Amino acid sequence: METNQPNLFPKTKEEIIRENLDLFDLPIRIHALIENILQGNIREQSLVCCHSACDVCNATIRTCFRKIKNELEHL
Repeated sequence: METNQPNLFPKTKEEIIRENLDLFDLPIRIHALIENILQGNIREQSLVCCHSACDVCNATIRTCFRKIKNELEHL
């Protein structure tokens, strides 16, 4: 049961990543990729849509990453 009340404790980075992966219907294996981008090990610009109809589109990952990054900035 969801309420609009703020959480007693702020969400952790892990929770934010997991919730957004679910929201964008991305598999859990993308978690490590998101972590690597957040840590600067992989450039965000490398996530581009190649129109190959892959199962996990980099454009979707990029959108998800930006949402995660925005939420983490507001912690």
